[in-house]
Formats: sequence, structure tokens, C-alpha cells
Amino acid sequence: MDWPLLFGSLESCDALLGVFEEVIHTGLNLLMAVSKVQLNTCDAPWITQHLKDLIQKRQQAFHKKGADSLQFKFYRNLVNRERKLCRSKFYESRVVPMKKEDPKAWWREMKRLSGGKVFSGDLINHINVKEVENLSTHELANSINKAFLEPLEEYLLFCPIPRLALEKNLPELLEVSEERVWKILSKFNPFNSCGPDRIPNWLLREYADLIAFPVCRILNASF
Repeated sequence: MDWPLLFGSLESCDALLGVFEEVIHTGLNLLMAVSKVQLNTCDAPWITQHLKDLIQKRQQAFHKKGADSLQFKFYRNLVNRERKLCRSKFYESRVVPMKKEDPKAWWREMKRLSGGKVFSGDLINHINVKEVENLSTHELANSINKAFLEPLEEYLLFCPIPRLALEKNLPELLEVSEERVWKILSKFNPFNSCGPDRIPNWLLREYADLIAFPVCRILNASF
């Protein structure tokens, strides 16, 4: 992208950020368009959309042709093979690396794959306080929030802090270089969730050399 041409004579941070986000999201929508997928909370983590489609075809064949039909037996065998393949792929890609890094998580996934019961990590089940037993989840959240905020009440200001007038013609207080922005972007954790701009961290890290210039312009305009 010819970022200097796209930015043109833009100076404000909002204008630069708007152009940057529009370019990134346009590229993402063209190359990685968002598709809707139905999920069920009871689904195992290794179930794929392809397997669910095969299960649906198997059920349709069962209701229309019966359990003794060739069509049902074909999809039944296909579902069984695909299910075993999905489980083995999930084990190799997700479960095996946990054995050394996180044995607890590895054992939990092993029990899930073998059909064992996996206890929920719901924190509400661990709250054994009589005063909050009959509260709804919304009221419980407000009660916990209030308990955390009470110690901070003594630090509240009695009146708002007055704003100081800024001097005119201030010198440049802060300016970052394109090289520094590139170094920071290249160290981003790609697995962290994105911010309000909906630009994923893996994109910022993978293409740090290509977007260091526009990000640098946006930051300097902000400063």
C-alpha cells in the first residue's frame, strides 16, 4: 500500500486512524470474509462443521430411508470415520503439546476425549456465602463489585481537579520513529484478543514491516 498517498495531507489522528482501519478491514473482508457458524455449548471441542454436516445427512437418511437402507449405512460409516479423524487431529494438535507445558490441562482434555466428566470451572459454584445464596447472577456481580470498591471510597476527591490551560506553540514533546514502532509490533502476542478497532494482533505482528509507517504516523499525530 502507498500509505503516504493514502494519508495525503491528513493531519488529525482521527482522520489517519479512519483511513488505516478502512484499508485493513477492506483487506480482511476480501481475503478472510466472516462466515456464520452455528455452535452448541454441548459440542466437543474437536467437532468441525464438516462433521456436523455429515451427521445431519445421516439423520436425514435415517428418517427418510430407515436404519437398514444403504444410504443411512453409508453416512453412518462416513460419520464414524470422520469423528475418529477429528478426534485424532485434535489430540495431535491441541492435547499432545499440553503434556509437558500444562499436565493439568492435558489430563482434562484426555478425560473429555474419552467421554469422562469434566467439572465446570464456574466460579459461582465456589462461592459459599449465605448472604449471597439467593441473589441472581446480576445482583451477585454488583455485590462483589461493591465489596471491591468500598475500600477505595476514602480516596475519592471532594471536588474535581481543575484543568490547566496549555501554553501555545508548545515544542514537540514526544515523537516515535518508524523503526521503534516496527520493533514493538513485531513482538506482539498473536494470541491476544484485538481491541475496539477489531484489528487482530497476529496481523499487526505478521505485517509489522508493512504497517509500521501508518501506525507511526497515527501515534505521532496522537501525541
